[in-house]
Amino acid sequence: MNFCKIKQQNNKINFSLAIQKLLCYFSQVMFSTEVGLCPLFYLRALFLEGVLKWEDMISQVKELAEPVLVEKGMELVDVEYKMEHGRWVIRFFIDKPEGITVDDCGDVSAELGTILEIKDVIHHSYTLEVSSPGLDRALTKEKDFLRYKGRKIKIKTKQPILGRRNFIAILDDFKEGMVFLIDSEGKEWEIPFNDIDKARLEYI
Repeated sequence: MNFCKIKQQNNKINFSLAIQKLLCYFSQVMFSTEVGLCPLFYLRALFLEGVLKWEDMISQVKELAEPVLVEKGMELVDVEYKMEHGRWVIRFFIDKPEGITVDDCGDVSAELGTILEIKDVIHHSYTLEVSSPGLDRALTKEKDFLRYKGRKIKIKTKQPILGRRNFIAILDDFKEGMVFLIDSEGKEWEIPFNDIDKARLEYI
């Protein structure tokens, strides 16, 4: 899957609300109805070093982003924050029932970039990206496990379950805080939702 990328860098404290939109082409791929395709949009901001813990920062970022997306009829699927190729990247994955468009990514990128600058949550240089969730969409909420019943998923648990932490299996059901899986050998597994470290759709 090849995503066309649009990049805007700014080392000044004040952002422009306008996002330069460039003509770009991407290869044709097949998507389910729940998944959209859009380019990545980049913003860059320079901040002083801060003292927020990583988990606290992510929590604050999500709290700031959620109302923006809800107002636009979108969903915040996941947020990633990590070092890539010598630079910090904060990556927002967004979705909506009809799929995410190029304009959606541009609008959300501009608004979130401005909000993060004003609130001064991230205290160092970083790159902001906004993208559709892709075919391997992350499953982060309880409703995700209800929505994708019958699909093959990949789960990593926080603690071993019968000696295993990694599972690739069919999502059979979700109820009362438990994820029910059936693996390729027909074995059934029950995994507490709160014990899940990472989960996402699996595709071939």
